[in-house]
Amino acid sequence: MPKQRVPHRSRFFWVTSVVLGLFSCVGLSSVLVAESAAATKNLQVVVLIQQDRGHASIAKVTLPQGSTALDALKAASHALGWDTPTEDEQWPGFICSIHGLPSSSTTCLKHFSASAPTWALWEVDGQHWRYATVGAAVAKAQDRTVEGWVLEPGMSSHSKIVAPGVKPDFELLAGKATAASKVRQQNVHRGVGAVIVTVALILGLLLFGAYARRKRS
Repeated sequence: MPKQRVPHRSRFFWVTSVVLGLFSCVGLSSVLVAESAAATKNLQVVVLIQQDRGHASIAKVTLPQGSTALDALKAASHALGWDTPTEDEQWPGFICSIHGLPSSSTTCLKHFSASAPTWALWEVDGQHWRYATVGAAVAKAQDRTVEGWVLEPGMSSHSKIVAPGVKPDFELLAGKATAASKVRQQNVHRGVGAVIVTVALILGLLLFGAYARRKRS
């Protein structure tokens, strides 16, 4: 008895459903792998910016591996709704202003004075603050740690440099921090990827169901 040939349209439904099913599986795997990789590579950093002894702003930012303290400061400023910090044009990484203080000049080192206010970067050493010995463009951001910026009033007002007046506790400060918008953008991108995969999977199932019904009839 001769074999019955599968109608061309049935073959089309079958091939299409298989392709879409494979696409949805591959897409879902890609999304899961990408999310896992992103979670592994990202750094979580709390940035504390102390303009004076009575006021400090705190932001928690998510950054890729290899980011610097300058990257963390820029992300924190963005999260707080501030303008991008101003750097000295001849010495990148030397901060002339954060949130407009003390000056928006890009040549602050050219007219530097020991009595002028300047921003000082502080890192965490164990459970204590440590004054950074390298510039913000060089200092590497570390995962689940705190970076502090203090606006020093100048050596004429202080006999020594003073660390931030808040304990560098990541968990404690993270609970008080403003989250960076970069984190929300990453979540949006992941959500879009999940929607695309879901739609492809539904289409594949619908086409496969239509093929199965045609075959039974």
